[in-house]
Amino acid sequence: MKRHLDDVAFQVGKDSKDRLRRLQRVLRDHFTTRADELVRSLDDSIRSAREATRTGAGDRAGTLGTLREQVAELEALRAEAQRFAQPTLEAVPA
Repeated sequence: MKRHLDDVAFQVGKDSKDRLRRLQRVLRDHFTTRADELVRSLDDSIRSAREATRTGAGDRAGTLGTLREQVAELEALRAEAQRFAQPTLEAVPA
């Protein structure tokens, strides 16, 4: 009976150690993969930020000029729309 209990205790201990090692491997692999994904994401973010800071003053000036032209066009359209809408609003009886 003692030998049987010793064998059972040995087998339970062995199984526990094996399961613990497998769990450690799974957790290690999971967190290693996750850490690699985060590092890649951060590298991409850093690369994008560096490219954004390299944008030259000429590019910014060109973009600013384009935006100003678009604003001017929108203001002209708004003024024209108001001009057409004004008679309609005045023609409605109160």
